[in-house]
This record gives sequence, C-alpha cells and structure tokens, in this order.
Amino acid sequence: MTTPVHLYDDEGAGPFVTGCFERRLIERGHDVRRIKAADVLAGVLDDAEVMVLPGGADRPYIRKLGDDGAARIRDFVHGGGRFFGSCAGGYYAARRITFNAPGFDVDEPRPLGFYPGTAHGPVPGIAPPFRDHPESAAVVRLEAGSEPGAALFWGGFSLQPDADATATPIGHYAANGLVAAASCIVGTGHVFVSGVHPEVTADDFASLEDAPATTVDLLREHEVQRAVVFNVFWDRLIDA
Repeated sequence: MTTPVHLYDDEGAGPFVTGCFERRLIERGHDVRRIKAADVLAGVLDDAEVMVLPGGADRPYIRKLGDDGAARIRDFVHGGGRFFGSCAGGYYAARRITFNAPGFDVDEPRPLGFYPGTAHGPVPGIAPPFRDHPESAAVVRLEAGSEPGAALFWGGFSLQPDADATATPIGHYAANGLVAAASCIVGTGHVFVSGVHPEVTADDFASLEDAPATTVDLLREHEVQRAVVFNVFWDRLIDA
C-alpha cells in the first residue's frame, strides 16, 4: 500500500508550490490529504506517517501553529513520523534561520529544531535578489547524492550544521558546494529539509503570471535532472 501523506495547506503555505507538491506526490501514487493548523492541533498527526510542510513563508507557520502545534509536530516525528520541509518548511524546521534580502532581516531560532544547525538564505550568487515574484527564481545545478541534478531556487537556503550535528548532506549547490538539502534522524523519526523546489516542473512554472520564458526554458531543458532530484530527496525520506 502506498504511504499516505499529510500536506500542510494553511496560512504561509504558498498555493503554487503546495499544488506542485501535491501533483508530484499523486504522480507517485500517494494518497494526499491537505491539512490545516487546526487539524494539527486536533491531533491529525497521531496516526499519520508523513507530513510535508511546503514553501511559502515560515512566520505564518509560527503564528498559526503556535507552541502547541509545534509540539504536536515534534511528538509526531520523535514517535517515528517522517517530515519533509521544503524552502519555508525547511526554514521552520531548522534550529535557527538567517535571511537577508531587501525588506527582510531575520536572525531567529525556530520551534521545531529538527535540522541541527542554521538555514541561511537566500544563497548569494545563484539567483537574482529575492522578492515575491517569478523573476527572482532561477534554475540551479545540484549534486543530489551521487546524481547530477537541477531544480528551481526561489528564496531558499543553504545549511550550516552546528558542532553537534548528525545530519547527512544529500544535495549540494554545484556553483559553490554549499549544502542545499539534508537528512536527519530525530528520535525514531526521519526529517528531510530542502532549500530548492524540485517539485516544480517547467509547465508548473510557466503557469505563473510573468514567469520569465528563459527560466521556463531552462527548467524544461533540465526536466530529467529535476525529476532525479525530487526522487532522490523523496526516496531518502520514505525509504529511511
């Protein structure tokens, strides 16, 4: 039986990337259930197997879930659950985040603390300056495990482990060698965090108003590599 997945879809979760993640999971045969913060607080994760926290903005996650919601997610993972944090979901899952861009200056701890280190964003030199517009996204080359890959980068992070970290780097940015994604064991559960969006295909990105044609074309050119990255990342979580 294919693993059911609980996909967070509440304030902060970007509708675009949430929809992309849902499509990729359905393509892989997963039964996807969208959940709200109220569902988490009501105990929907008590019998869950996998939770995905997609990209968007992580401060609304903090506001909506609060301390009780974060505690529910921690209990879920420590008890054996699997958690995938993508972009904002990965920021929220780190011990600390830093984010420096026009209009943004963030240096704060985060409540889950699954990734034992800091998520630094955005990553300089691989994409235009961050803003909430498709023009600031870019296609970046990655080394994902032993495989060459590519994915959309849009305000994501690189990962810097703390001295006590036991996380395993899974993806690196080819341009600078910084860690783009990592896997870690938390309690009896498993966590994967990604600073890129391998769930976004060229057709997905082309559906956005004002999406640059050059970025669409690059994504299309690298579709095989994008699929490699998504599969490597997702399999690492599910097969652990």
